[in-house]
Amino acid sequence: NLFLFLFKIIFIPLPKLKSKIMRTIKFRAWDGKRMTTSGIMFNNSTGILEVPTIGNMGRPLSVKYQLMQFTGLHDKNGREIFEGDLLGEWLNIDGEKIQTAIPVLWSEEVTAFMVDLSALKDGSYCEFLAHNYYGCEVIGNIYENPELLTK
Repeated sequence: NLFLFLFKIIFIPLPKLKSKIMRTIKFRAWDGKRMTTSGIMFNNSTGILEVPTIGNMGRPLSVKYQLMQFTGLHDKNGREIFEGDLLGEWLNIDGEKIQTAIPVLWSEEVTAFMVDLSALKDGSYCEFLAHNYYGCEVIGNIYENPELLTK
């Protein structure tokens, strides 16, 4: 029966495909002093991600945090790559080995995680993270290690 044949081809592989395209959604937060991944919650009434802290009388207070999303990718050491991370890569420039610090960012324009290669080029220049993270390692992030951006 042609219908059963088409049904098996179209509908049977879908659960396998779905399990392969799902990714872990994680966030971390910077409060100006430290990085945290614990306690980040989605507030159903406001639709906002919040990082609670203990305030007066033990009630949670929401503090302004910089939220960074997990990209779904890992560096060469298996460490998770988050938005705001700095990826280090060794380059040979004029015979000298130099380690670069390449920031990971989210681009609203192309709706994808990107790497900012502006420091390696003249002017603003970004490429897709998924095409450029092989062989890189997370060496810090833009909040805890801003000095790496000046290298």
